[in-house]
Amino acid sequence: MNTSIRNRSARAPAGSTPRRRSSLVVTVLLLLALMVPATAASASDTATVNVHFTPVGSECDATAPYARQVRLPRVLTGAMEQLLAGPTDEERAAGATSFLFDEGTAGMLRSVNIRDGVAFIDFRDLRPVIPGASSSCGSTSLLAQLNATATQFPTVRDARYSINGSEATFYNWLQRDVPGKSTVTATRGSLTNRRIIEQLDGEHATLRKVRVGRHEGFDRLVFEFDGGQPGYSVRYVPVARTDGLGAPIATLGTVALQIHLQAESVDLQAQGFPLTFEPDGPITPRYPTLRQVRYGGFFEGGSTFAAGLTGRSGFRVLELTGPPRLAIDVAHGVDLRSLRRGDSGPDVRDWQRRLNVVQFGAFASSPGHAQGRLTADGAFGTVTVRATRTFQRAEGVADTGVVNAATRNAMYQALRRSAQVRP
Repeated sequence: MNTSIRNRSARAPAGSTPRRRSSLVVTVLLLLALMVPATAASASDTATVNVHFTPVGSECDATAPYARQVRLPRVLTGAMEQLLAGPTDEERAAGATSFLFDEGTAGMLRSVNIRDGVAFIDFRDLRPVIPGASSSCGSTSLLAQLNATATQFPTVRDARYSINGSEATFYNWLQRDVPGKSTVTATRGSLTNRRIIEQLDGEHATLRKVRVGRHEGFDRLVFEFDGGQPGYSVRYVPVARTDGLGAPIATLGTVALQIHLQAESVDLQAQGFPLTFEPDGPITPRYPTLRQVRYGGFFEGGSTFAAGLTGRSGFRVLELTGPPRLAIDVAHGVDLRSLRRGDSGPDVRDWQRRLNVVQFGAFASSPGHAQGRLTADGAFGTVTVRATRTFQRAEGVADTGVVNAATRNAMYQALRRSAQVRP
């Protein structure tokens, strides 16, 4: 565009005067000056997202991410539009296949809506332009690319698709069952509850997915299963522990939710007993309340998780179908304070119990101490100050006797070492 403008300014019509040429040049310069800030401003209206294509020669369900720029705030819509447009020449050269999405599918997106963490994505009729998608590998690849692109955003835990408003048309085309309608079958507790929540009568289940999300007023942790709805127990503990051995499960935050699921989380039929879900490491979203989620192992038919929280907050458990899921919501608004002499409350009690874990017992990871175990009475008195200062010196933190951010980080590191101790 700039070149075109410069060409027009250089070719004055026959008989034009120097004043007219000068006026035209000034006008062009003003237009260019206006265009520069507009271009700079537009850059702030974009975001980088990934579109996922199946690499050439890979398994049908494999995908690889490719970065694209989309306009804010409709990042999911932009990502799906970019996916439907297919890979660029550079991406094809890098191995992305154009078997399903190319210029023929560009512009086929009708609408995108997100409700309760589920993205409902509607297309125009894709069937004539992607005839190969009805094959086993084709449908697997199509869904893998769509799902990986849609669920990259924290507000999207699942995605469902339709053609001209009909989910049946889309899934029947792929020779797949239409997903069941997601329904909340039970809500236990509330966003002000801090007591244990458990439902021990459950069905046989296998854990398949673990994910987190941030919502208005609460953070959410979701477990998804094959089979039925398992039994479960969720309660506050100062330090979560594994079943059987009882080793500490270190998590970020000042307290943890101990989560026990009566569900399998390893494949007992496969060599090496791999996990049945991904990821196989800690999930660390650092949300306002939910800081980290860590897997605690599988023992005698049950799976253990620890959710590290900023502090004790209200929580509830939702039981959902389509597919079977448990959602644990923890409320925002935790008041995290530094602890010092004279303070009292549940947060002081949690700190005292954490000190006991790392200073005494089979899993202690801090040097021995002259004083005995603390009485977890929730009162930050002289004995607690002394134990805190001893811990701070042992961990290389300024021994102020005040539980601040540095001291809490030292506790996290000490608990991580405790988790490695085998008595």
